[in-house]
Amino acid sequence: MPIRNLVRLVLLLALLSVSRHAHAHESSIFSQGKEVYQMHYSTHINVSPKTSDEEYLRIATLHTNYLVGAIAYIKDADNQNANGAPLRKKGDIKVSSITKNTDGSIDLQYSYDGEVVLDREDMTAYTLYLPEKLEAIDKLDGVAIGNCSLGAYAKTPDIFPVYWTPFNKYCEVPYITVAATLAPIVMKTTYPDYPRLAKDGVIQTAVFVGKMNEKAVHNPYKVMGRDESRSEYLEIVRDLKSHGFVRTEVIKAENLDTSYQETFEATIGDFKFVVKMVYGNSVYFVDGQIKGITDFYDQYLKIAKESAFVVYSGHAGFMVQASGTGFYDKKQLKLDADRYQIFVMNGCQTNDYIYPMFALKGGSKNLDMFINARESIVNPLATTAMMDAMVTWARNGTWTSYPTLVSKMDSVDAMLGVVGEQDNPVAPYRLSQ
Repeated sequence: MPIRNLVRLVLLLALLSVSRHAHAHESSIFSQGKEVYQMHYSTHINVSPKTSDEEYLRIATLHTNYLVGAIAYIKDADNQNANGAPLRKKGDIKVSSITKNTDGSIDLQYSYDGEVVLDREDMTAYTLYLPEKLEAIDKLDGVAIGNCSLGAYAKTPDIFPVYWTPFNKYCEVPYITVAATLAPIVMKTTYPDYPRLAKDGVIQTAVFVGKMNEKAVHNPYKVMGRDESRSEYLEIVRDLKSHGFVRTEVIKAENLDTSYQETFEATIGDFKFVVKMVYGNSVYFVDGQIKGITDFYDQYLKIAKESAFVVYSGHAGFMVQASGTGFYDKKQLKLDADRYQIFVMNGCQTNDYIYPMFALKGGSKNLDMFINARESIVNPLATTAMMDAMVTWARNGTWTSYPTLVSKMDSVDAMLGVVGEQDNPVAPYRLSQ
Protein backbone atom coordinates (compact mmCIF):
# COMPACT_ATOMS: atom_id res chain seq x y z
CA MET A 1 0.00 0.00 0.00
CA PRO A 2 1.72 3.21 -1.11
CA ILE A 3 2.62 5.95 1.32
CA ARG A 4 0.43 8.97 0.93
CA ASN A 5 1.82 11.91 -0.94
CA LEU A 6 3.00 14.74 1.25
CA VAL A 7 1.92 18.26 0.41
CA ARG A 8 3.71 21.49 1.11
CA LEU A 9 4.18 22.56 4.71
CA VAL A 10 1.27 24.46 6.17
CA LEU A 11 2.48 27.43 8.18
CA LEU A 12 0.27 30.36 9.17
CA LEU A 13 2.89 32.91 10.07
CA ALA A 14 0.39 35.38 11.45
CA LEU A 15 -0.14 33.04 14.36
CA LEU A 16 3.43 33.32 15.59
CA SER A 17 4.68 35.72 18.22
CA VAL A 18 8.18 36.61 19.37
CA SER A 19 7.52 35.57 22.95
CA ARG A 20 9.34 32.48 24.13
CA HIS A 21 7.36 29.32 24.65
CA ALA A 22 7.28 28.39 28.32
CA HIS A 23 8.82 25.02 29.16
CA ALA A 24 6.06 22.41 29.06
CA HIS A 25 5.75 20.16 32.09
CA GLU A 26 3.35 17.68 30.53
CA SER A 27 3.81 16.22 27.08
CA SER A 28 1.55 15.31 24.24
CA ILE A 29 0.69 11.59 24.21
CA PHE A 30 2.26 9.20 21.72
CA SER A 31 2.31 5.44 21.42
CA GLN A 32 4.62 3.14 23.36
CA GLY A 33 8.28 3.43 22.42
CA LYS A 34 7.98 7.11 21.51
CA GLU A 35 9.39 9.79 23.78
CA VAL A 36 8.44 13.47 23.78
CA TYR A 37 11.26 15.91 24.55
CA GLN A 38 11.68 19.63 24.94
CA MET A 39 14.29 20.57 22.33
CA HIS A 40 16.31 23.76 22.60
CA TYR A 41 18.90 25.21 20.27
CA SER A 42 20.25 28.59 19.23
CA THR A 43 21.77 29.37 15.85
CA HIS A 44 22.29 32.17 13.37
CA ILE A 45 21.85 32.47 9.62
CA ASN A 46 22.86 35.02 7.00
CA VAL A 47 19.95 36.88 5.36
CA SER A 48 19.32 40.00 3.31
CA PRO A 49 18.04 43.11 5.15
CA LYS A 50 14.32 43.13 6.03
CA THR A 51 12.01 45.99 6.91
CA SER A 52 10.46 44.71 10.14
CA ASP A 53 10.94 42.39 13.10
CA GLU A 54 8.03 40.31 11.79
CA GLU A 55 9.94 39.64 8.57
CA TYR A 56 12.97 38.42 10.49
CA LEU A 57 10.74 36.17 12.59
CA ARG A 58 9.22 34.83 9.37
CA ILE A 59 12.69 33.93 8.06
CA ALA A 60 13.59 32.21 11.34
CA THR A 61 10.33 30.28 11.19
CA LEU A 62 11.03 29.16 7.63
CA HIS A 63 14.40 27.90 8.82
CA THR A 64 12.69 25.71 11.42
CA ASN A 65 10.65 24.10 8.62
CA TYR A 66 13.82 22.13 7.89
CA LEU A 67 13.54 20.45 11.28
CA VAL A 68 11.08 18.09 9.58
CA GLY A 69 13.68 16.63 7.25
CA ALA A 70 16.53 17.13 9.71
CA ILE A 71 14.82 14.99 12.35
CA ALA A 72 13.03 12.53 10.07
CA TYR A 73 15.75 11.48 7.66
CA ILE A 74 19.21 12.84 8.42
CA LYS A 75 21.65 10.67 10.33
CA ASP A 76 25.04 11.92 11.46
CA ALA A 77 28.30 10.08 10.84
CA ASP A 78 27.82 7.89 13.93
CA ASN A 79 24.08 7.38 13.33
CA GLN A 80 23.33 8.92 16.70
CA ASN A 81 20.15 10.72 15.76
CA ALA A 82 16.80 9.16 16.49
CA ASN A 83 13.88 9.14 14.09
CA GLY A 84 11.03 11.54 14.78
CA ALA A 85 9.40 14.89 14.10
CA PRO A 86 8.96 18.37 15.59
CA LEU A 87 5.66 19.38 17.19
CA ARG A 88 5.88 23.06 16.41
CA LYS A 89 3.51 25.36 18.26
CA LYS A 90 2.97 29.05 18.72
CA GLY A 91 5.84 30.76 20.49
CA ASP A 92 8.51 28.11 19.90
CA ILE A 93 10.74 30.58 18.05
CA LYS A 94 12.38 33.73 19.38
CA VAL A 95 14.60 36.15 17.45
CA SER A 96 17.61 36.85 19.68
CA SER A 97 19.58 39.43 17.70
CA ILE A 98 19.73 41.17 14.33
CA THR A 99 23.25 42.34 13.42
CA LYS A 100 24.35 44.11 10.25
CA ASN A 101 27.51 42.68 8.66
CA THR A 102 30.19 44.71 6.89
CA ASP A 103 28.94 43.50 3.50
CA GLY A 104 25.44 44.82 4.24
CA SER A 105 23.89 41.43 4.95
CA ILE A 106 22.23 40.56 8.24
CA ASP A 107 23.32 38.02 10.82
CA LEU A 108 20.04 36.74 12.24
CA GLN A 109 20.23 34.80 15.50
CA TYR A 110 17.22 32.94 16.82
CA SER A 111 16.40 30.25 19.36
CA TYR A 112 14.02 27.33 19.15
CA ASP A 113 12.39 25.87 22.27
CA GLY A 114 9.70 23.34 21.38
CA GLU A 115 8.54 19.75 21.59
CA VAL A 116 9.80 16.90 19.44
CA VAL A 117 8.76 13.26 19.40
CA LEU A 118 11.51 10.67 18.90
CA ASP A 119 11.63 6.89 18.74
CA ARG A 120 14.48 6.67 21.26
CA GLU A 121 14.49 7.14 25.02
CA ASP A 122 17.10 8.61 27.34
CA MET A 123 18.48 11.16 24.88
CA THR A 124 20.01 14.44 26.05
CA ALA A 125 21.38 15.88 22.80
CA TYR A 126 20.61 15.93 19.10
CA THR A 127 22.74 17.05 16.17
CA LEU A 128 20.83 19.03 13.57
CA TYR A 129 21.94 19.83 10.03
CA LEU A 130 20.14 22.90 8.68
CA PRO A 131 20.57 25.05 5.54
CA GLU A 132 23.13 27.82 5.78
CA LYS A 133 21.38 30.32 3.49
CA LEU A 134 17.64 30.05 2.93
CA GLU A 135 17.42 32.70 0.25
CA ALA A 136 19.82 30.79 -1.99
CA ILE A 137 17.44 27.83 -2.02
CA ASP A 138 14.71 29.91 -3.70
CA LYS A 139 16.99 30.26 -6.73
CA LEU A 140 17.63 26.52 -7.17
CA ASP A 141 16.03 24.53 -9.97
CA GLY A 142 14.20 21.24 -9.50
CA VAL A 143 17.27 19.12 -10.16
CA ALA A 144 19.39 20.89 -7.55
CA ILE A 145 16.59 20.63 -4.99
CA GLY A 146 16.02 16.96 -5.79
CA ASN A 147 19.71 16.26 -5.28
CA CYS A 148 19.33 17.33 -1.63
CA SER A 149 16.11 15.48 -0.85
CA LEU A 150 15.20 11.94 0.13
CA GLY A 151 14.59 9.93 -3.02
CA ALA A 152 14.65 13.20 -5.00
CA TYR A 153 10.97 13.64 -4.04
CA ALA A 154 11.19 17.39 -3.56
CA LYS A 155 11.11 19.41 -6.76
CA THR A 156 10.09 22.82 -5.41
CA PRO A 157 11.26 24.97 -2.45
CA ASP A 158 7.91 24.68 -0.62
CA ILE A 159 8.11 20.90 -0.08
CA PHE A 160 11.91 20.77 0.11
CA PRO A 161 12.09 21.03 3.95
CA VAL A 162 10.07 17.82 4.34
CA TYR A 163 12.68 15.71 2.51
CA TRP A 164 15.78 17.78 3.29
CA THR A 165 18.88 15.52 3.27
CA PRO A 166 22.12 17.44 2.57
CA PHE A 167 24.37 14.36 2.75
CA ASN A 168 23.30 13.11 -0.68
CA LYS A 169 26.18 12.55 -3.09
CA TYR A 170 25.29 15.36 -5.48
CA CYS A 171 23.87 17.86 -3.00
CA GLU A 172 25.53 21.27 -3.23
CA VAL A 173 23.41 23.21 -0.71
CA PRO A 174 25.67 24.38 2.17
CA TYR A 175 24.53 23.43 5.66
CA ILE A 176 25.38 24.27 9.24
CA THR A 177 25.69 21.94 12.20
CA VAL A 178 23.56 22.86 15.21
CA ALA A 179 23.83 21.25 18.64
CA ALA A 180 20.44 20.89 20.32
CA THR A 181 19.71 19.83 23.88
CA LEU A 182 16.88 17.49 24.85
CA ALA A 183 14.91 17.18 28.08
CA PRO A 184 12.25 14.45 28.41
CA ILE A 185 8.77 15.68 29.30
CA VAL A 186 6.57 13.83 31.75
CA MET A 187 3.46 12.34 30.20
CA LYS A 188 0.29 12.16 32.26
CA THR A 189 -2.75 10.02 31.56
CA THR A 190 -5.67 12.07 30.27
CA TYR A 191 -9.05 11.18 28.79
CA PRO A 192 -11.32 12.50 26.09
CA ASP A 193 -13.96 14.59 27.85
CA TYR A 194 -16.74 12.22 26.79
CA PRO A 195 -19.68 14.02 28.50
CA ARG A 196 -18.86 17.25 26.69
CA LEU A 197 -19.13 15.56 23.28
CA ALA A 198 -22.91 15.42 23.65
CA LYS A 199 -25.11 18.41 22.84
CA ASP A 200 -28.76 18.09 23.86
CA GLY A 201 -28.26 14.32 24.14
CA VAL A 202 -26.83 13.99 20.60
CA ILE A 203 -23.24 13.11 19.69
CA GLN A 204 -22.68 14.40 16.18
CA THR A 205 -19.79 12.81 14.25
CA ALA A 206 -18.35 13.53 10.81
CA VAL A 207 -16.02 11.22 8.88
CA PHE A 208 -14.38 12.47 5.68
CA VAL A 209 -12.47 9.90 3.65
CA GLY A 210 -10.51 11.37 0.75
CA LYS A 211 -9.60 9.31 -2.27
CA MET A 212 -5.99 8.38 -2.96
CA ASN A 213 -6.67 7.76 -6.64
CA GLU A 214 -8.19 10.68 -8.52
CA LYS A 215 -9.58 8.38 -11.23
CA ALA A 216 -11.69 6.26 -8.89
CA VAL A 217 -15.40 7.04 -8.92
CA HIS A 218 -16.84 8.78 -5.85
CA ASN A 219 -18.79 5.73 -4.75
CA PRO A 220 -17.08 3.40 -2.25
CA TYR A 221 -19.51 0.59 -3.04
CA LYS A 222 -18.45 0.42 -6.68
CA VAL A 223 -15.15 -1.06 -7.81
CA MET A 224 -14.28 1.41 -10.55
CA GLY A 225 -10.65 2.42 -10.33
CA ARG A 226 -8.39 1.09 -7.59
CA ASP A 227 -8.40 3.22 -4.46
CA GLU A 228 -6.99 2.29 -1.05
CA SER A 229 -9.36 4.63 0.78
CA ARG A 230 -12.35 2.66 -0.46
CA SER A 231 -11.43 -0.23 1.83
CA GLU A 232 -10.94 2.20 4.72
CA TYR A 233 -14.39 3.69 4.20
CA LEU A 234 -16.05 0.28 4.08
CA GLU A 235 -14.21 -0.87 7.21
CA ILE A 236 -15.54 2.14 9.12
CA VAL A 237 -19.08 1.37 7.92
CA ARG A 238 -18.71 -2.25 9.08
CA ASP A 239 -17.58 -1.03 12.49
CA LEU A 240 -20.63 1.23 12.79
CA LYS A 241 -23.00 -1.58 11.86
CA SER A 242 -21.39 -3.85 14.45
CA HIS A 243 -22.54 -1.35 17.11
CA GLY A 244 -26.10 -1.33 15.80
CA PHE A 245 -25.94 1.76 13.60
CA VAL A 246 -28.38 1.87 10.69
CA ARG A 247 -28.21 3.98 7.56
CA THR A 248 -30.87 6.68 7.51
CA GLU A 249 -29.81 8.71 4.49
CA VAL A 250 -27.69 8.33 1.37
CA ILE A 251 -26.70 10.86 -1.28
CA LYS A 252 -25.11 8.92 -4.10
CA ALA A 253 -22.36 10.14 -6.37
CA GLU A 254 -21.95 8.52 -9.75
CA ASN A 255 -19.31 10.85 -11.18
CA LEU A 256 -16.25 12.86 -10.19
CA ASP A 257 -18.08 16.12 -9.50
CA THR A 258 -19.87 15.20 -6.26
CA SER A 259 -19.13 13.37 -3.02
CA TYR A 260 -20.82 10.20 -1.80
CA GLN A 261 -22.61 10.84 1.51
CA GLU A 262 -24.28 8.59 4.05
CA THR A 263 -25.79 9.14 7.50
CA PHE A 264 -25.82 6.42 10.16
CA GLU A 265 -27.69 6.67 13.45
CA ALA A 266 -28.00 4.70 16.67
CA THR A 267 -29.36 5.24 20.16
CA ILE A 268 -26.87 3.94 22.71
CA GLY A 269 -27.55 4.37 26.41
CA ASP A 270 -28.93 7.86 26.94
CA PHE A 271 -27.43 9.27 23.75
CA LYS A 272 -28.28 9.47 20.09
CA PHE A 273 -25.32 9.11 17.75
CA VAL A 274 -25.46 10.68 14.28
CA VAL A 275 -22.53 9.84 12.00
CA LYS A 276 -22.21 11.60 8.64
CA MET A 277 -19.85 9.86 6.24
CA VAL A 278 -18.43 11.64 3.18
CA TYR A 279 -16.29 9.97 0.51
CA GLY A 280 -14.78 12.36 -2.01
CA ASN A 281 -11.72 13.70 -3.73
CA SER A 282 -8.71 14.95 -1.77
CA VAL A 283 -6.35 14.65 -4.76
CA TYR A 284 -6.38 18.38 -5.34
CA PHE A 285 -3.23 18.60 -7.45
CA VAL A 286 -4.89 17.01 -10.50
CA ASP A 287 -6.25 19.27 -13.21
CA GLY A 288 -9.83 18.94 -14.38
CA GLN A 289 -11.41 17.87 -11.08
CA ILE A 290 -12.17 21.21 -9.50
CA LYS A 291 -15.90 20.50 -9.10
CA GLY A 292 -15.35 17.28 -7.15
CA ILE A 293 -12.70 18.84 -4.95
CA THR A 294 -14.89 21.85 -4.26
CA ASP A 295 -17.84 19.69 -3.29
CA PHE A 296 -15.75 17.61 -0.87
CA TYR A 297 -14.30 20.74 0.72
CA ASP A 298 -17.71 22.41 1.00
CA GLN A 299 -19.10 19.37 2.84
CA TYR A 300 -16.16 19.59 5.24
CA LEU A 301 -16.77 23.27 5.95
CA LYS A 302 -20.44 22.66 6.69
CA ILE A 303 -20.41 19.38 8.63
CA ALA A 304 -17.17 19.76 10.62
CA LYS A 305 -18.39 22.94 12.30
CA GLU A 306 -21.46 21.22 13.80
CA SER A 307 -19.77 17.95 14.83
CA ALA A 308 -18.18 17.00 18.14
CA PHE A 309 -15.94 14.29 16.67
CA VAL A 310 -14.42 14.94 13.25
CA VAL A 311 -12.22 12.62 11.20
CA TYR A 312 -10.33 13.61 8.09
CA SER A 313 -8.45 10.80 6.37
CA GLY A 314 -6.76 11.57 3.09
CA HIS A 315 -3.97 13.54 1.49
CA ALA A 316 -2.30 15.81 4.03
CA GLY A 317 -2.89 19.53 3.83
CA PHE A 318 -6.23 19.54 2.06
CA MET A 319 -8.44 20.19 5.05
CA VAL A 320 -6.47 23.11 6.45
CA GLN A 321 -5.12 24.76 3.34
CA ALA A 322 -5.86 23.32 -0.06
CA SER A 323 -2.63 24.35 -1.70
CA GLY A 324 -2.98 24.47 -5.45
CA THR A 325 -6.64 25.45 -5.26
CA GLY A 326 -6.70 28.43 -2.92
CA PHE A 327 -9.87 27.17 -1.20
CA TYR A 328 -8.67 28.04 2.27
CA ASP A 329 -8.01 31.67 1.35
CA LYS A 330 -11.52 32.04 -0.08
CA LYS A 331 -13.59 29.90 2.30
CA GLN A 332 -11.99 29.29 5.67
CA LEU A 333 -13.09 26.66 8.14
CA LYS A 334 -14.95 28.27 11.02
CA LEU A 335 -15.29 26.55 14.39
CA ASP A 336 -17.22 27.43 17.55
CA ALA A 337 -14.57 28.39 20.09
CA ASP A 338 -16.85 27.37 23.00
CA ARG A 339 -17.71 23.88 21.77
CA TYR A 340 -15.54 20.91 22.74
CA GLN A 341 -14.36 18.94 19.71
CA ILE A 342 -11.98 16.10 18.88
CA PHE A 343 -10.34 16.05 15.45
CA VAL A 344 -8.50 13.12 13.88
CA MET A 345 -6.18 14.44 11.15
CA ASN A 346 -5.14 11.17 9.52
CA GLY A 347 -2.75 12.16 6.76
CA CYS A 348 1.00 12.41 6.30
CA GLN A 349 2.81 14.56 8.88
CA THR A 350 -0.33 16.35 10.04
CA ASN A 351 1.59 17.82 12.96
CA ASP A 352 1.65 20.91 10.73
CA TYR A 353 -2.07 21.29 11.48
CA ILE A 354 -1.37 22.20 15.11
CA TYR A 355 -0.80 25.92 14.44
CA PRO A 356 -3.92 26.71 12.41
CA MET A 357 -6.37 24.42 14.19
CA PHE A 358 -5.64 25.75 17.68
CA ALA A 359 -5.87 29.27 16.27
CA LEU A 360 -9.38 28.52 15.00
CA LYS A 361 -10.44 27.44 18.51
CA GLY A 362 -8.56 30.08 20.46
CA GLY A 363 -6.35 27.47 22.17
CA SER A 364 -6.54 23.86 23.30
CA LYS A 365 -9.21 24.08 25.99
CA ASN A 366 -11.97 22.95 23.63
CA LEU A 367 -9.93 21.04 21.05
CA ASP A 368 -8.04 17.76 21.11
CA MET A 369 -6.24 16.65 17.96
CA PHE A 370 -4.92 13.30 16.83
CA ILE A 371 -2.05 13.95 14.41
CA ASN A 372 0.59 11.91 12.60
CA ALA A 373 4.12 13.16 13.13
CA ARG A 374 5.35 11.08 10.20
CA GLU A 375 4.07 9.67 6.91
CA SER A 376 0.97 7.52 7.07
CA ILE A 377 -0.89 5.00 4.97
CA VAL A 378 -4.57 4.10 4.96
CA ASN A 379 -5.49 3.30 8.56
CA PRO A 380 -9.17 2.74 9.52
CA LEU A 381 -8.22 2.19 13.18
CA ALA A 382 -7.49 5.91 13.42
CA THR A 383 -11.26 6.31 13.16
CA THR A 384 -12.78 3.15 14.59
CA ALA A 385 -10.79 3.11 17.87
CA MET A 386 -12.23 6.46 18.94
CA MET A 387 -15.73 5.53 17.71
CA ASP A 388 -15.56 2.32 19.74
CA ALA A 389 -14.48 4.29 22.81
CA MET A 390 -17.39 6.72 22.51
CA VAL A 391 -19.88 3.89 22.10
CA THR A 392 -18.43 2.02 25.09
CA TRP A 393 -18.69 5.13 27.25
CA ALA A 394 -22.30 5.77 26.20
CA ARG A 395 -23.29 2.14 26.72
CA ASN A 396 -21.75 1.37 30.11
CA GLY A 397 -19.89 4.47 31.32
CA THR A 398 -16.38 3.07 30.74
CA TRP A 399 -13.78 5.70 29.88
CA THR A 400 -10.92 4.81 27.51
CA SER A 401 -7.80 6.93 28.12
CA TYR A 402 -5.80 8.72 25.49
CA PRO A 403 -2.67 6.56 25.94
CA THR A 404 -4.81 3.46 25.30
CA LEU A 405 -6.46 5.05 22.28
CA VAL A 406 -3.17 6.18 20.76
CA SER A 407 -1.69 2.68 21.09
CA LYS A 408 -4.71 1.23 19.29
CA MET A 409 -4.81 3.86 16.56
CA ASP A 410 -1.14 3.94 15.57
CA SER A 411 -1.30 0.67 13.64
CA VAL A 412 1.02 1.84 10.85
CA ASP A 413 3.71 3.48 13.06
CA ALA A 414 3.02 6.96 11.73
CA MET A 415 4.02 8.36 15.14
CA LEU A 416 0.37 9.07 15.84
CA GLY A 417 -0.27 11.14 18.93
CA VAL A 418 -2.79 13.44 20.55
CA VAL A 419 -2.11 17.10 21.28
CA GLY A 420 -4.13 19.67 23.17
CA GLU A 421 -5.23 17.17 25.80
CA GLN A 422 -3.17 18.59 28.69
CA ASP A 423 -6.21 20.40 30.10
CA ASN A 424 -8.47 17.34 29.83
CA PRO A 425 -9.79 15.18 32.70
CA VAL A 426 -7.16 13.01 34.40
CA ALA A 427 -9.83 10.65 35.75
CA PRO A 428 -13.40 9.68 34.78
CA TYR A 429 -16.23 11.67 36.34
CA ARG A 430 -19.99 11.43 36.44
CA LEU A 431 -22.29 13.79 34.59
CA SER A 432 -23.74 14.98 37.89
CA GLN A 433 -20.34 16.27 39.05
